[in-house]
Amino acid sequence: MKFKILGALCAKEKTFILYDQVNKETGEIYRQWMGDGCAAYPLEDFPLLDDTILCAMLDITEKQKDNMLFSRKRPIDTLMFDDTDPSERPIEAENVMMKYNGKELKLFCTRGGMVFIDTKYLAPLSDIADNMDFYAREDADGQVYIAVKVGMFLAGVISPVKVITPDFIAELEKILEQCDLVLTKTRPTAEEI
Repeated sequence: MKFKILGALCAKEKTFILYDQVNKETGEIYRQWMGDGCAAYPLEDFPLLDDTILCAMLDITEKQKDNMLFSRKRPIDTLMFDDTDPSERPIEAENVMMKYNGKELKLFCTRGGMVFIDTKYLAPLSDIADNMDFYAREDADGQVYIAVKVGMFLAGVISPVKVITPDFIAELEKILEQCDLVLTKTRPTAEEI
């Protein structure tokens, strides 16, 4: 995981959330995660961070810090930050990418339907891009989120972008209609066969 890229992503969103993953038996923090509320990544081989250490590491000034949200808490119960989850199912990224409302979206088909993630959340994982596998997981409310793994180890969790609206579907229908026109024009006629 590329920490500087993750730091820049959080700074752009003006939100830094540190999640302390705690051993249920001992109560000790054994791993920390960082994200912006839409995605989170494990901080391996780092000391325990707080907002002061984080600002020093990322060269965030006091003035910049005043315009940002810093939070440190335990992971929310609805997301699994463990390497395995009984709800997870392997999924493949579809060959379709699109830009919509200023976001570059990657499409995944899951048992519950299509989900899109903002590709900016893959940037902190660019150093492991060739080895990433994607899994659909469900939170306690049945909502799908994407787990990114390398082998058996969780490298990040990413919440889908909620783009499927009537307007979005209308845009896709226009695209499909235009594709159908092109396909119809390129089909051989009976005389050509």
